[in-house]
Amino acid sequence: MIILEHSLYAEKTIANSLGLPEYSYWFVRKAFAPLLERFGAVVPLASPVEDADRIFRSAKAHAQDCVFLSFSAPHQTPTGLTCPTVPVFAWEYDTIPNEAWDDEPQNDWRQVLRRTPAAITHSRFSVHAVRRALGSDYPIWSIPAPVADRQAGLETTAVGWRERIELDISNALVFDSWAIDLSLFADDLGVRSAKAIESLQRAMREGGRQSRRIELGGVVYTSVLNPIDGRKNWADMATAFTYAFREEPRATLILKTTHRDLHKAVTPMLQYLAKLGRFRCRILVVHGMLNDSEYQRLIEASSYAVNTSHGEGQCLPLMEFMAAGRPAITPRHTAMLDYVSQDNAFVVADHHRPASWPHDMRHVCRCLRHQIEFADLVRRYRQSFAVARDQPQQYAEMSKASVEALRAFCGDEVVAGRLGEMFAYVCKEEHPRLALAPERVGSTGRSPNAALPPAPSMEDHGFLVGLTDDMLTGWYNRDTGELTPGFPISGQDIVVDVGCGDGGPAQFCARTGAHVILADVDGPRLERAAERLREEGASRVDAYVTDADPLPLPDGQATRVVCMEVMEHVEDPAVLMRELVRVGAPGALYLITVPGHVHEQMQKHLAPPEYFERPNHIRIIDPVTFEDVITTAGLQIERKFTYGFYWALWWTFFWQCSVPLEEANRHPLLASWAKTWALALEGPDGRRIQPLLNGLMPKNQVIIARKPA
Repeated sequence: MIILEHSLYAEKTIANSLGLPEYSYWFVRKAFAPLLERFGAVVPLASPVEDADRIFRSAKAHAQDCVFLSFSAPHQTPTGLTCPTVPVFAWEYDTIPNEAWDDEPQNDWRQVLRRTPAAITHSRFSVHAVRRALGSDYPIWSIPAPVADRQAGLETTAVGWRERIELDISNALVFDSWAIDLSLFADDLGVRSAKAIESLQRAMREGGRQSRRIELGGVVYTSVLNPIDGRKNWADMATAFTYAFREEPRATLILKTTHRDLHKAVTPMLQYLAKLGRFRCRILVVHGMLNDSEYQRLIEASSYAVNTSHGEGQCLPLMEFMAAGRPAITPRHTAMLDYVSQDNAFVVADHHRPASWPHDMRHVCRCLRHQIEFADLVRRYRQSFAVARDQPQQYAEMSKASVEALRAFCGDEVVAGRLGEMFAYVCKEEHPRLALAPERVGSTGRSPNAALPPAPSMEDHGFLVGLTDDMLTGWYNRDTGELTPGFPISGQDIVVDVGCGDGGPAQFCARTGAHVILADVDGPRLERAAERLREEGASRVDAYVTDADPLPLPDGQATRVVCMEVMEHVEDPAVLMRELVRVGAPGALYLITVPGHVHEQMQKHLAPPEYFERPNHIRIIDPVTFEDVITTAGLQIERKFTYGFYWALWWTFFWQCSVPLEEANRHPLLASWAKTWALALEGPDGRRIQPLLNGLMPKNQVIIARKPA
């Protein structure tokens, strides 16, 4: 087999390209290189468009398979080649780009991926994002960069607390908060900062930068990142560190930059650190490309790896440090769901925020990112410090768990097996997907056969506005651990969600570490929800296909019972409530919702007849009846409220749009309504308008109740 491979940067240019768009693909390509040689001759391409098909034809003439691996994002992957082309890309968002903005069809990744026989990404999270757009049968493999075995032996040097260790740096500049006056960098205009950096740079060179030795001790936290990449969120990392250890001189944070430009990378960091006030803990900013032995020494000197990013496609530095037995302080989301756990990391809580795709210069909200919880990050820093200093056995166990998890995730044999599967598939004689012509896109960016502009289905701006509206009402509050106000969830809870649907609220419960039990009549939908929750950190996930009459659960099992938008569907709400009460333990808390009755009365005049026919809504429940059903079942009501005016009006408008639900937010009316509500919430009276309208015509009625102890 001949394996052609290409990335935007080459070995001779990478040192001067650090921090540029797509620079990290060179490191991924480098990591894969030794394993690719197991499968055949590896041929680097300088110009794929010119060379790939020529080599492919020659290979076929000699009866050899030939595959081109393009280490680049899909919109930068060459298309139209005869040679089978497999994009190898990282991705950290819940949706993939599916719009052809700027009159560029390749910005719509679906158009690119449909023309490839297969694709490789680096996490299960990314695989799910692609398959949500292209179908569950799209041939895409989750294959991480094989870095675990490269760190073999380093785990023996993993120690949480050190009295003394030396770090040698020869090819990088080091800015040490203990050795420089940070007040020099306190001016926002940057004039004094630039002069100060030039002076420090000159002094380091004159003082023999080629042999710089740094003495460290205590607990050392290290992060390798591109400070220009806003996704890396280094400001929270550094700020929380100073909050946690302001008076602790034995705590050190090393920020190793991966950007070629000294002033762009380092100046903003030093300016920011200057604003944090006096602190006795130590922060080192290391700028420059380390050779392999220096990088190894950096890992050896570290107690922990730190990550505070909004999303990761795989995060090679974190993988390398953890494979070397360094536990992490990190959130657990996106690619990190595959290898971070409570056993090998101090997991930092996070929550969703609307975001845009990183290469979309329109900056429109089309996806979600993960915002870490600052207070929880401070707690995790302090917990990790205490473990490193006082509990060496626990540190050793976490170190061992880190090594084991990474070898299982990205060890050579694991990765080689997946590569073998992918090559076997691609080298088949026929690939029906290659025959799919790309959808023609006109100058307006619209498909000529489409009535609406291309956009994400239910995960676009309209959904994100609704999610933001819910969160402003108090839903999904990671700071307090409440699914909704008055309904806290913890890792000790057993949560039963009856009529779980897609599992949205249950996802919040899973991320607390709770045991989640799902119940729904839709088997395939239920299994998809359970699969997602198993990746979100739940201690256990069980799923039952049932109509809840009865629930296949023992008496008194649940500490939390969730039943949202179910009562309006069932034949007898009293029977449903008896089952819900039966499975709850004494003192269990209940979250029960039904549609708002004013909203439902309006839908009777606007919605199609089947909206109020089985298996859809068969009754409208007014507030008095709702309370009576709850109390008659023996529960004590603790809180009542309404919310969702945004969604009530959204559905009111939806019926006249005459489009499928999955395409609804493409319609100009619904898109305009989402924009209007977003502007209203952002206005000076937004926080007063929202609750008033939520009371006037809510989408939902909510009751929180408790089973007597």
